[in-house]
Amino acid sequence: MMKTFPRKGLLLTNSNYSKEVIKRYLGLEAEVVYPPVDVEFFSKALTFKKEPIVVSCGRMSPEKRFHLIPYIASKLPDVRFYIISNIVTEQELRYFLRIKALSKRLAVENVKFSLGLPSIMLLLYKKASVYLHLNFEEAFGISVPEAMAAGLIPVVPKNCGPSEIVDFGRYGYCFKDLDDCISKIKEALNGSKDERMAVHQRAWEYSKSRFHKRVIGIVEGFVA
Repeated sequence: MMKTFPRKGLLLTNSNYSKEVIKRYLGLEAEVVYPPVDVEFFSKALTFKKEPIVVSCGRMSPEKRFHLIPYIASKLPDVRFYIISNIVTEQELRYFLRIKALSKRLAVENVKFSLGLPSIMLLLYKKASVYLHLNFEEAFGISVPEAMAAGLIPVVPKNCGPSEIVDFGRYGYCFKDLDDCISKIKEALNGSKDERMAVHQRAWEYSKSRFHKRVIGIVEGFVA
């Protein structure tokens, strides 16, 4: 039985991507409020002397599509790929072992794993050149602006929440398939200081202060 939703009230969502999904399937209008990002913290890792390192961060879960990284890494053997994640559940462990097995099958040695500890993340982000996001159905993707704050050039799928964050290719790259993804990574690895500063400044659009102002403005408008 389909649930019914009240037609009056204030409905918030975290991206225009999810706003369109809500409109399409529920027939409801929503206000977009981007989640607050700790830009100040990740800005501590902002540097412009980068190494050929590509980072991906998130839950150790299939929807994050980390299992594609060994294949991508096999096409870019001179680039190091780091998957940053914490393994807590048995399901996460099984997925981790699946990725390890794929790396072994492809004879890939340039895929590494790291715990998602803040101090370790800062060390990696200081060195890394590119942030790779692979989930085509991500509603927002908070790890994208976090990495951008540190000057990493983002490479994300087209037509999802993260593509909004990079302004559909203005602040980074959007890809349509795996071959295009590999091509975009190659371009992003050569990102200039000006490009890295631009993505860093873009990350401030998602700061905590912006979030607070947006929420207060929406609530005040709603109750007025």
